[in-house]
Amino acid sequence: MALIPRPAARRHRGARGGGQPGGTALGRAAAVGSLAVLGVAGGASFQAHPIVATAVRPSPAQSSGALLSPSLLSRSITLNRAVPSVPTPAAPTPVAPAPPPLPQPTVPAIAVPPGLNARAATAVATALAQIGKPYQWAGAGPSAFDCSGLTAYAWRAAGVTLPHNAAAQAALTTPVPLAALQPGDLVFYYWPIAHVGLYIGNGLMVEAPHSGVPVRIAAINRPGLEAAGRPA
Repeated sequence: MALIPRPAARRHRGARGGGQPGGTALGRAAAVGSLAVLGVAGGASFQAHPIVATAVRPSPAQSSGALLSPSLLSRSITLNRAVPSVPTPAAPTPVAPAPPPLPQPTVPAIAVPPGLNARAATAVATALAQIGKPYQWAGAGPSAFDCSGLTAYAWRAAGVTLPHNAAAQAALTTPVPLAALQPGDLVFYYWPIAHVGLYIGNGLMVEAPHSGVPVRIAAINRPGLEAAGRPA
């Protein structure tokens, strides 16, 4: 009895990892091995060709694509693209330039009247040298003054001591009529006495007026003028 040869099985295209479903199914089958059957039929010899099956593993890209659903894959792409924005640093605040220096006070060119006694001349010259210095309540010099502090400072330079109070200076000095004023005399304002200046001639005086206004030259004829006195 002759054996009928078994036809060789067709090798599937997917058996070598072409990515088709058939390749995966064939990869899971066991290798058949080789079979050789030799028969005689009509004097002819037949030999069956060996059948070889190779298991194929899917690539990592195929595995991940098969495991991730479309929604998870889309979310993964979105998260990968979400890059935190880096805030832009704020521009530096411009620094204001330093204010220009205040102009230095200028002392008017007023000469000490001739014919004065030495003490009065010294008091007038000292008072004129303080023009432009700031007013300060209870200031007695040399950097700031109030009204009685200025007159006491000027006369102290001439060797005469006066109290640091306008009313007390009015009580201590010799009264002088306003029509007979001489440079160096003190002029008093208001009643009771609350302000004093040092007369320098020509109807002018040096005074420390009030807060915010520096030592200055001003006219004596203004409301409030009450009396005058001569320290020496």
